[in-house]
Amino acid sequence: AAPPPPRKDHEAMTMPVTMQSCRPARLIPALCAIAGAAIYLLPISDSDGAAGIASRLASSLSPPSAPPSGTCSSTRGGPDGRWERDVPLADLAYYEPTYPAYNTSNPAHRPSPDDPEGTMHRKPTTYAWRDPPEVESRCARIAPLTAAAFCAEVRRLGIDRIVFVGDSIMFQQSYALVLQIGHDIPHKDPKTRRNSAGSWTSAYECPGDEDGGGGGQPVELQFLRNDFLIYGNMVTNSKSLPGKPVLKDWIGPYRLASSSARTLLVVNTGAHFKRGQKPSYEDVVMRFVADAGTKFGRPNDLVFWRTTPGGHPTCGTATEPFRTQEEYYESIRRPPKKRRGNVKAYGWGDFDARNDYAKEALGRYNSDVDASTAPTGPARIHVLDVVPMTNLRPDGHQASPDNLYPQKPTNDCLHYSMPGPIDWFNNLLWANLADFPSIGSGEVGAQQPHQDGSSQQA
Repeated sequence: AAPPPPRKDHEAMTMPVTMQSCRPARLIPALCAIAGAAIYLLPISDSDGAAGIASRLASSLSPPSAPPSGTCSSTRGGPDGRWERDVPLADLAYYEPTYPAYNTSNPAHRPSPDDPEGTMHRKPTTYAWRDPPEVESRCARIAPLTAAAFCAEVRRLGIDRIVFVGDSIMFQQSYALVLQIGHDIPHKDPKTRRNSAGSWTSAYECPGDEDGGGGGQPVELQFLRNDFLIYGNMVTNSKSLPGKPVLKDWIGPYRLASSSARTLLVVNTGAHFKRGQKPSYEDVVMRFVADAGTKFGRPNDLVFWRTTPGGHPTCGTATEPFRTQEEYYESIRRPPKKRRGNVKAYGWGDFDARNDYAKEALGRYNSDVDASTAPTGPARIHVLDVVPMTNLRPDGHQASPDNLYPQKPTNDCLHYSMPGPIDWFNNLLWANLADFPSIGSGEVGAQQPHQDGSSQQA
């Protein structure tokens, strides 16, 4: 039987927009040329509706798989990288948030009259991630996400929907992506007037070919707030969940979206768990893995599990990145007296063990899928590991010195001001997506990143 039509809980919040022109990059001029690369484009006409586009995309897709050890996707953003000051690049990556919780730090900033160009933006926005030379020589440098790069990849990989599921940090990541491509989100649901940090859906359109040979490609962008990634009977049977978590149903809207040929699903949970609660973090991970293989029913999708970085107890005084991972762990072991309660209350010291547990469980899932002749879920679940990069960023938090807003949350050493380090979650994600071969390249059956990080194009 045909699946029921997709839910339209947020239909009234849809905001169509077209891609803005790409600004020239001062240090990486190739960024704006990405959209003109010889990529494989599906023959989509202006008259095609969403269902027609989805049908054409689906006919060209095959299940993707995970990057093998040693590929660029498994080495980018690793613990041997560093943050490097790059003021000109900050201008390319800059945007102005309009969402109330994150639109205060930038207006409060004032450039120094002694160095107006070097201090045009808040200092935390002027750092760029650099992998070791041997990694960058093989895999290229991670670049800021632009609208041109965004549309090049969604076309190349046949992505027509992007869904983020998780807590408030995932909201920030989803909102950052929207701003990075020159879009925005509705701040409140016009029907319920509820804050859109709970969930939102927005329509974006990548433009057609410059020569007029192809129509525009719509991409649905969506964030579904669920602090614990639980659903169904895990919600009704949950006990001792801390605080008042948001538990938006996400499995239904994701799984039943029959109009989507390929969805990019990015999920995370971990920051809200406490020791002894039910369900535990381990329970949720195992339920996700089990249901991915039996209930998702979307083998063509690209699914990423994003790791959970901890907060920084030194954020109240930090003005620049750490140089080594050991500096971060020392700050967790010996936090300032004022922040000791944060480390204990929020369990930041437990996050690494949770991330390792998830990686192991996902690795077992991927091995089982490799051995299966007829997988019913995603062919692989990829790991987007943002922890090493984020460990080195005690600066740029909501409570950090660069945020001069008088009413800033002085105890928030987990959330970042925007723009800032959170943008690099998406920069890393898009760099890893670029490793996959294009649809129509003759390698779609594998959909496996190349060893050198390059993506073959037809």
